[in-house]
Amino acid sequence: MTKQTFCKKLFILVEMFDVPMSGEKAEIYWERLKDYDDQQLEETFGRILDTCKFFPKIAEIKELIEGSPADKSLQAWQLALNAISKVGIYNSPQFEDKRITAAILDLDGWEKFCNTLTKDLPWKEKEFRERYNYHLKRPIPADTPDKLVGLIEANNRPLGYNDHRPDRDWWEKNYPGQPIPKVNCIPEPLQIGSEPPPYRQYQVTASFADGQWKK
Repeated sequence: MTKQTFCKKLFILVEMFDVPMSGEKAEIYWERLKDYDDQQLEETFGRILDTCKFFPKIAEIKELIEGSPADKSLQAWQLALNAISKVGIYNSPQFEDKRITAAILDLDGWEKFCNTLTKDLPWKEKEFRERYNYHLKRPIPADTPDKLVGLIEANNRPLGYNDHRPDRDWWEKNYPGQPIPKVNCIPEPLQIGSEPPPYRQYQVTASFADGQWKK
């Protein structure tokens, strides 16, 4: 949205709510809201007219666009729960929203998060949303990793199985006549926050641990 269009719509709100608005104040509204796309701003200006009793402050407009902290933490919780079924305990998830990663790390990591019992989910939700809201109000910690670590990576990386061929004798005994594959023992992290490419939804992974090749 251009600055001219934004200010035009802003001053329509000013007239409707009958409040004073200086050019300097309008400039501040523009600078703080200009990064939102046209559709978001159009819809939000309409919602302000339909639902607000008083002229909104910048923070209130942002909340109308992005959702309240409660809305955000609920959405983050739902993404984290969906990741348990999509990714599972064995693979490594990579959340677009790194606050989710930080919150799960605060709760002792991906493995323990996946092992939450059904009866404990209400308490886990409360803890997760509290931690997420904590990170929502602050910069994401600089040491927050890009991904959480699943069991395959946790078991294989310390053993040096980043890129490993299975034992020749074992392979020829179990898969006679087939070429020995070169398998990446550290699966690529699965993206959470947008739909992953179709092939990732059916990706078969393998691990090598305790001297045995496992599918």
